[in-house]
Amino acid sequence: VAVLLYHAISPSNWTSTPSVRRLREQIAALQEAGFLFITPEELPAYLAQAAEEPLEEEDFTAIPRVAMVTFDDALRSAMKHGTSVAEELDLRFTQFVITGFTDRGDPFVSTWDELRDWQRTGRWSFHSQLYLSEYRRPLADDGYLGRPLANRLWLADQNRLETPEEFTERLRFDYPRSQELLQRHLGSDPDIGTSVAYPFGEIGQENESNMPGAIALNLATAAAHFDTGFIQSPFGHAVAGDHPFLYQRHELHRSAEGDEALAQVLENHPVLLAERMRAEFSALAGKVFRARRALANLAEAGYPEPSQAEAEKYVKERMARRFAAPTAAEDARRRTFEIEPRDPYIGANMRYFRDNLGRRNWFQQLQGGLNITPRLTVEAHGGRGRLKQDTRQPAVNGIPQPRLNLRVDERHLGLRGAYVLSDRALLAAEGTERRFSKDADWDLFAYAFEGFFKPHVLLDTYFRYERDAVESAFSVTEEIYHEMFAANGILKIRDWWDLWLAGVWYDFSDGNDRTHYTLASQWLVWERVGLHLGLRYSYATSDEERLDYWTPYQLHRYFVEAVLRQHYMRIYYNAGIRVGVGRQSRRPEARAAFAESVERARRLRFDPGEEPASDGWEPVLGLYASTRIRLKHHWTLTGEISHNRLPDYREWHMNAGVTYHF
Repeated sequence: VAVLLYHAISPSNWTSTPSVRRLREQIAALQEAGFLFITPEELPAYLAQAAEEPLEEEDFTAIPRVAMVTFDDALRSAMKHGTSVAEELDLRFTQFVITGFTDRGDPFVSTWDELRDWQRTGRWSFHSQLYLSEYRRPLADDGYLGRPLANRLWLADQNRLETPEEFTERLRFDYPRSQELLQRHLGSDPDIGTSVAYPFGEIGQENESNMPGAIALNLATAAAHFDTGFIQSPFGHAVAGDHPFLYQRHELHRSAEGDEALAQVLENHPVLLAERMRAEFSALAGKVFRARRALANLAEAGYPEPSQAEAEKYVKERMARRFAAPTAAEDARRRTFEIEPRDPYIGANMRYFRDNLGRRNWFQQLQGGLNITPRLTVEAHGGRGRLKQDTRQPAVNGIPQPRLNLRVDERHLGLRGAYVLSDRALLAAEGTERRFSKDADWDLFAYAFEGFFKPHVLLDTYFRYERDAVESAFSVTEEIYHEMFAANGILKIRDWWDLWLAGVWYDFSDGNDRTHYTLASQWLVWERVGLHLGLRYSYATSDEERLDYWTPYQLHRYFVEAVLRQHYMRIYYNAGIRVGVGRQSRRPEARAAFAESVERARRLRFDPGEEPASDGWEPVLGLYASTRIRLKHHWTLTGEISHNRLPDYREWHMNAGVTYHF
C-alpha cells in the first residue's frame, strides 16, 4: 500500500506548499492508473487478505495497486482544500491530529468544532499524531535540541536530564492522552484514533538518541493503545510482513505533476522494486534470460517509461562477461580521455609447472598498476624464473642417446595496458623483455594482443595473439619460440545452458604446428551451490613429434564433467573434474619405422616384436580448482591448481597470488 503524506495545502501555485491543483493531479493520476484507496483502519484487514492471496508469479498485470492519502497536523488549509479534492474524486482521506495543538487552540490548526464539521462530510478518518511530541526540545543545558520520542529531555528547572523512568512515564502519558482526546471529541468509531503517526516519523531509528531502548519503548507503548503506526521514508509503502507499527509514509515533492507522482509511487512499489532488483542482479550474475524476463514483467506491469529505459540501460551496460577481463580494467569508468589516476594496486604471484616430458618450471613476478583514465589501465611487471628439463634425445641410427639435464634462468620486465572501448568491448596488449641465461644466452621480446567482445547479449567472445618462447628448457636453448592465436566463444542457450567453442593454433619457429579444438556444453543443475554438469569433446594434433614439448597426434577426447562455480560473500570458487576416454593415433613415421624394422628383421632373421598398439581408447582425467578471496577492503588472494592426465602425457599447474588495492 502506497502511503502518501501531505501537510498544508495552498490555493496558489506559487507558494512553498503543494497547491490544490497539484494535490488533485497527483491523486487523480493514481486513481486513473487503477489505484484503490483505503484508510488506516482498513489497512490490517487488507494486508492480512493480501498475505493469504499471494500474487501469481507470472501475472504482473494483476499486481495490487492500493494507496492511502494522509495529512499531518490538522491544518485548516489541508482540511478545507483536502475536502474539496476528496469530494471531487469521491475518496476518503486521513488526518493525523496533534491533539495538544488542537486542544489549546494553536493558530492555523483546526479546532475540535471544525474537525467535527469536516467529519460530517464523510471524507475523513481521524487518527493520532500524539499529544505534544511534535517539536524538538532541549537535551542539554546548552540548548541542544532533539526529538522528544527518541531522547530524554533536559529539565531546566532541575538542571538535569530526565531519568529513564521519567522518559517512560512521559510516553505512557502522551500516547493514551492523544487517543482519549480524539475519541472524546470525535467519537469512538474504528476510524477514530486507532492509528498513530510518530511526529517526523522519528522514534530513535533515524537520528541520535540518548535513551537506550527508545525504539522498543515507543513500539510497545503504541501497541498498547493503537492498531498501526507510521514512520516516514523515501520508500513510502506499507507491506504485509512489516512491523505493524513501522509502516512507511512518503511526502511527494510539492511541485510533482501527476505523472511524476505516479512514477515515483510505481518505482517504489515493493513488487516492482523487487523485480527491478531481480533484473539488475541477474545482469551482474550473467543471467540473461532472467534479466530479460524481469524487464518484460516491469513493462507488463506499467512501469514508468523513463524508469523502464533506465533499468534496460543498466542491464545492457552491466551484463556480466563470461571471460575474465584484466583486473584493473573491470573498474574503468566510461569517460574516454579524462586523465584521472585512481585505483592503484600492487601484487605478487608465483607459478609452477611440471609434466612427464621432464619439464620443471617456476616463475615469480611483482606487478603494479592503476587506471590512467577511466577507460585505460596500465600495469608494469617484472620478475624471474627458472626452466629445468630432464629429457631424452632422439635416437641416431636406432642408437639411444644420453639424456639431457638443462637449466635456464630467466629475468623479465614488461608493461601491460587495457582499454575499455565500450560496455561490450575491451582491448589489451602487453610487451615483455625476457632475458635467458645459464644453458641459454639470448633475449626475446614477447608480446600479446587480446580482445573481449560481446557482439550479442547471448554471445561472449575472446581472441588472443601472442609471440613468446616455448616454456621448455630444451626449446629455449635452441631459441625456439611460438606464435599463437586463440579464439573462444560462449553462447548462452538458456540461463542454465551454455555452449562453448574454442580453437587454438600454434606455429613454432622449429617448423612445427599444433592445433586444438574444443566443443563443450554445460548445464546448471543446482544454482544454490553452483553445480554444473556437462559434456566436452577436444581434439589436438601436431605436424611433427618433439621430445621437448607436447606434440599429440590426432588425439580425440570425450569427457563428462562436473563443476562447482559460485560466489559466496567475498569468496569466488571454481572447481571441476573431467573424466572420459581418449584415443591418439600413431604417427605415419612411427608406422613406417616399424615396417622398416620388420623388413630388417626379415633380412637378418630376428624377431622384431609385436607392433605397438594403435588407436586404442584410454582413460583421461582433468582436475582443476581456483579461488579468489577478498580480505577486508584492500587485499585479494588468488589460487589455482590443475592436473591433466592424457594418453602419453601428464601435466600439473599451480598458481598463487596476492594483490593490495590502495
